[in-house]
Amino acid sequence: MLQLAEAIILSKRKTSLLHIISLTILIMLILNPMSLFDPGAQLSFMATISLIILHPLITPYMPGPKYLKQLTALALAPFIMTLPLTWTYFYTVNP
Repeated sequence: MLQLAEAIILSKRKTSLLHIISLTILIMLILNPMSLFDPGAQLSFMATISLIILHPLITPYMPGPKYLKQLTALALAPFIMTLPLTWTYFYTVNP
């Protein structure tokens, strides 16, 4: 994913991070269709997507100074988005 993002940056094209993630998922599924069912891949992509989408949404609602708000939201966003998958695969949740 990082190599794909850097290649797009070097080509000086404008794109969003969600497009890069979507292309990465597509390439992974073309190379190995069974990775769709891999819990590690699912959790990784959900955590990354949560940092892109959910982090900016919940940051203003965190208490404290700006840097503390951002750090709290940075930890909380992936936890919230991966919670259903964690519960489904491992039947337990440890924050």
